[in-house]
Amino acid sequence: MMVALDSSLGIEFGEEHLLLVHLKKLVRQVIVAGHAFMSLPAAMQEQEADLFLTQEVSRFVKEQKAGKENVWVSLPLKDCALRIITLPSSAEENLAKPMPHGAKH
Repeated sequence: MMVALDSSLGIEFGEEHLLLVHLKKLVRQVIVAGHAFMSLPAAMQEQEADLFLTQEVSRFVKEQKAGKENVWVSLPLKDCALRIITLPSSAEENLAKPMPHGAKH
């Protein structure tokens, strides 16, 4: 996990767990400011699990006073859609250029 700002929040939504990590960038190092690991109760319904996860992430962010502008999220592969695309080599130089403000994709 890269830390581009002074603080970074990592959230891993596992199939049976929730992992939260708060990193802080100091002058010459990055430290783990806080972390939490929670197992999800096996009998929990999906709607209950969503509420539990939301509450636990919110509680952690508040406790840690973690910024929300640099968040990294990990999801189980079964919950992701993956599509690999190949771009022409001529498009490579355009990827590094920022888009002008107000420009459309």
